[in-house]
Amino acid sequence: MDKLAVLFPGIGYTNDRPLLYYSAYVARHTGYEVKKLEFHDLPDGVFNDEKKIMRCFELSLDQAGQALSSVDFSKYVDVIFISKSLGTAVAAVYASKHNIDARHILFTPLDRSLSLAKINTGIAFHGTADPWANTGVLTDICAKKNIPLHLIENANHSLETGDLATDLSIMSGILQTVSDYIGY
Repeated sequence: MDKLAVLFPGIGYTNDRPLLYYSAYVARHTGYEVKKLEFHDLPDGVFNDEKKIMRCFELSLDQAGQALSSVDFSKYVDVIFISKSLGTAVAAVYASKHNIDARHILFTPLDRSLSLAKINTGIAFHGTADPWANTGVLTDICAKKNIPLHLIENANHSLETGDLATDLSIMSGILQTVSDYIGY
């Protein structure tokens, strides 16, 4: 395979949760080799604790480096980094640090994660009821970086509203956008 998709999960949002699981499914069925990173031994209780968030980031970046150390990115004609929450920062920094020209699918990025992304590098999804990020700040950063931002009204950090029918409809729409972006 000459196409690679790498999944960068969040702190509590693992690769078997819907956004990452189905994005990997789409990538695999579009001819991408899929590499799933897993972050472990991260601090608990990180909400609004900058020191713990930075520690999670540092540990995750180190673990990503170890997991991807044997990957020869130059052999791929297309690389997509699919990331969630803290994983969006890890993906952006890893791509920059290793000079990888990756496209990005950014699920619920944190404000500072998007500030690390390069211009024209991908698409982003954000729930307007997400307590981890500010909708106005994300909107401004995405506009400046030319990254299309897909806002999900009343959705939380998992892009869910709590209403099953609404959430299934949201997931369907997100996956259609992801499929279009990947090229399915």
